[in-house]
Amino acid sequence: HLAVVDTASLEVTARLPLTGVPIRIALTPDGRTALVTCAGSSELVAFDVASRREIGKRKVDVALAPGAEQRPFAQIARGSVLPVGLLVSADGHIVYVAATLGDRVARFNATSLEPLEGIEVGGEPDGLAATPVMPRKPCPACAPESQAN
Repeated sequence: HLAVVDTASLEVTARLPLTGVPIRIALTPDGRTALVTCAGSSELVAFDVASRREIGKRKVDVALAPGAEQRPFAQIARGSVLPVGLLVSADGHIVYVAATLGDRVARFNATSLEPLEGIEVGGEPDGLAATPVMPRKPCPACAPESQAN
């Protein structure tokens, strides 16, 4: 389940059905959508905050990295790429998901959850953060699909 917590009282005000070992949650900048990574089911799930209803779900379809089955965390959910880390871009258009056992950061359109080109990073990515520092050269893998060419 996904717990909705009143931040003033710390009381759980609702529990939303969610399977697949939910790990991280992030809100879109407008506060309308909550996104959740589910390590056990290898999914990214979107909820409408106002109605508290699931509005989308997408498999984090990334190949397991070589030797991933032997890594310590592979036993948590066999066959899953263990999507854990989660970040929504500042403009709210892209969702980044750390596919820990795929050695990759998967990218999704934040509205449709359609997959975009990912970023191979190696080393079991997990926590994600944004920085205002921009590379001096364009990064095609980092730009939205319409700007990649």
